[in-house]
Amino acid sequence: MLFIAVVVSGMGKGATFVAMPFYQKQFVKKLSFAPFPGTLNLRVEAKTKRRIMKEKKIRIVGRSGKGGALCFAVKINAVPCVVIVPDKSTHAKNIIEVLSHYNLRKKLRLRNGRRVRLSYF
Repeated sequence: MLFIAVVVSGMGKGATFVAMPFYQKQFVKKLSFAPFPGTLNLRVEAKTKRRIMKEKKIRIVGRSGKGGALCFAVKINAVPCVVIVPDKSTHAKNIIEVLSHYNLRKKLRLRNGRRVRLSYF
């Protein structure tokens, strides 16, 4: 299924979470890649996020007061990625965070307001 999403600014918290060794080990083991330390934030329709969250998920376990997350395989403009939905989030319901091995902003030459093709598999 194909959706359109819009690139938006994040809060800068994703990099801290992604870089923690405890989570990095799980990402490598469960997702088969070490993600770039940061997330790409996308605005989607709320129903798009709900549909993605019905797909096969991978659980990232939290610890020491840090929440875990659910991950869902997606592609952005044909680049394999993972939508990460933290247990604890302050994002609006129509914002999703995306992990990738790459800095997606640089690889895909993205800036705020740019539309991307989001698909899941």
